[in-house]
Formats: sequence, structure tokens, C-alpha cells
Amino acid sequence: MMKLWKANLARLFANGIFKIAFIGSAFVGVLCVLWERNYIFATKDGYEMAGMPVPDSIFGLDVHFLTFVNVIAVVAVAFCSFYVSTDYKNGTLRNKVVAGNTRMEIYLSNLAVNMAAACMMFTAYLVLALCMGLPLIGTFRQVAPVRIIAWILAVYTVIITFAAISTCITMLVSKQVIAIGISLCTVFVGLCVGQTFLSRLTDVDLYLEGRERMLELVLFLADFLPGSQLMEFRALKYSVGNLNPAIIVGGSAVFTVLLTVIGLIGFRKKELQ
Repeated sequence: MMKLWKANLARLFANGIFKIAFIGSAFVGVLCVLWERNYIFATKDGYEMAGMPVPDSIFGLDVHFLTFVNVIAVVAVAFCSFYVSTDYKNGTLRNKVVAGNTRMEIYLSNLAVNMAAACMMFTAYLVLALCMGLPLIGTFRQVAPVRIIAWILAVYTVIITFAAISTCITMLVSKQVIAIGISLCTVFVGLCVGQTFLSRLTDVDLYLEGRERMLELVLFLADFLPGSQLMEFRALKYSVGNLNPAIIVGGSAVFTVLLTVIGLIGFRKKELQ
């Protein structure tokens, strides 16, 4: 399996689409900072024009630097699906089986390289967002550094889950266009579900006496489901959701393991052409 992993990694670094996706992710980090800086000044001007005190909660990089992380998830899923489905298209997967590699080794090596690619894309986004954000927006003012680190690590686990989603779908669907389409649709559905949960959390009725259990359930699902997790990070400046890193990491681990098991079982039975 190590030989497969090294070969896949070498092919990844030589892949032109990966280079474009990596640079594009860094650009998204820059765009995030510029977008959020404009939001801060526009919000500040709005409060001042209304003669109201400007809330301190709009300042600080900590509530702004993860706003575009959902875009990185979409880019990562699109690339991971393209990368693996190319092996189907070229007949490389079948050749690997003929060469004596087990289907489990092939699946896990593809999963590992997809996870690595997705994490590298998020790292590119994160580095540029921090490098641009610190001078243009300011330092971390709202949240303790330990929690910032916990958030970043949690995002990595969510990105890994999305890599697992695209790997599972692409290893089971041999048609490249269909595999990419299903993967992207799955991501967008997840993000829409996440937005629904966040919208539910802004409903005043949810906070009425006697609805504590419903509120706890919505908060838990918002932290547990991959799409909801990303939308919570995107909405940091609105203070919506719970953002419990332990639940986020736990939910990501559950979905990653579950999808990997489903993918392995399905790929073992799949006929390769």
C-alpha cells in the first residue's frame, strides 16, 4: 500500500489541475479577507450613521478568517472526484488490480491522497487568510487562542470528511462526469441542510421555555453534520450555533469511518472495466 500511496502522491504533485486548485484555494483566502474587511467598514459606517455605538463583536480576525471555508470544501470535492475518476477513465484502477494490489489497498491509497490534497488546499487558504488578515483586519480579539486552534483542527477534520465523501462516491461510480456531479450535488445539499439548521437557530420560538430539548437537538445536529459544521464556521461573525469542537471532530470521525466502510464494501463488489 505504501508504494501505491507514494505513486499517487507523486502523481498528485505533478497534476496540473491540483496546482490550479491549490493556487485557487490560496486566492479564496485573499478574497475572504478583502470581503470581510469591506463588511467590517460597511457595518461600522452603518452604525455610525444611525448614531449607534459600534459593537466590538464585528472586529477581530477570529470571527472572519473562516468565512469562505465552504468554498474550499466545494473545490476539494470537485478535485478529489476528478482525480480518482480519471483512474477509472484511463483504466488505471483495473491495471492496479491486475498488478496484484488488493482493492482495499487501492481504495485506502486513493482516500489518503484525497485527504492530503483537501488538507493542503485548506492550508493554502488558511495561510493566505492569516497573512492578509492580520495586517488588514487585525489580531484575534474575540476568542482565546486555544479555541482558535481547536476550530482550525476541527475544520481539518470536516475537510477530511468531504474528501471521504467524494472518494466513496467516485470509487463506486465509474463515469467521470456523473461521479463529479453526484459529489458536488451531495456537498451542496449538505450546505443547504446546514443553512436550514442555522436559520432554525435564529427562530425566537426555539428559545421559549419548554423547548430546551429541541434547542439542544438542533445545536447538536448543527455541530454533528458536515454541511452544518461548515456553515457554522462561515457564520462566526453572526454568533449563530454552538461550535463545539469535540462534537464537530466526533461527527466528522463518524461520517469518515462510515463512508469509508461503505466505499470499501461497494468497491470490493464493483466490476472494473
